[in-house]
Amino acid sequence: MVENKITEYQTNGFTVSIGERNWIHANPWILPLIVDYSIMKVDLMSGRPNLGILGNWIRSTQLDNNFSKTLFERYWLGLGNYWLTDTEFQDICNQKTLDTPSDEIIDFIGEPCHKYVYSWYNSSKYALALGRASLYIRISDSSPIGFYDYYDFDPKTWPGNRTLTNELKTRGINYFSPSTAKGFDIVYP
Repeated sequence: MVENKITEYQTNGFTVSIGERNWIHANPWILPLIVDYSIMKVDLMSGRPNLGILGNWIRSTQLDNNFSKTLFERYWLGLGNYWLTDTEFQDICNQKTLDTPSDEIIDFIGEPCHKYVYSWYNSSKYALALGRASLYIRISDSSPIGFYDYYDFDPKTWPGNRTLTNELKTRGINYFSPSTAKGFDIVYP
């Protein structure tokens, strides 16, 4: 039965790595959860990379916007750092919630700034992509001029800043990530 389902995935255009094949054979309970080809095919047909059965399923069923999907693909494929566009930076700044203020003054690209930690856990667009990250706020006019976050699926103690659901998702992805997966910096500028 398992091998028939794997053949069906491949017939529908999905790659199945040796590691995924072995894992599915050892854990056939996962099969009913990843059978909706139509959802996963939308991402593939729109030019997104093939991430294998599990990666395609996570991207297509758990992430609901292009920004989150792009970051997840970079992680899953180990593509390295991501530089925010001006538009992405402005949108991220508009959806922030102050998490950790700081009186420390630092130099950021030649400007005296405060480095504040903000949260995006309450943002429908960024909760699954950013969580908590640093914004550099220029002291002279209180405007954000820089951003830094490290994107990975690092388990945290619970209870913490993540909801239980998001912490379980993070731990699941951390556990099932392929050997190609690699955390990376998200920066602006």
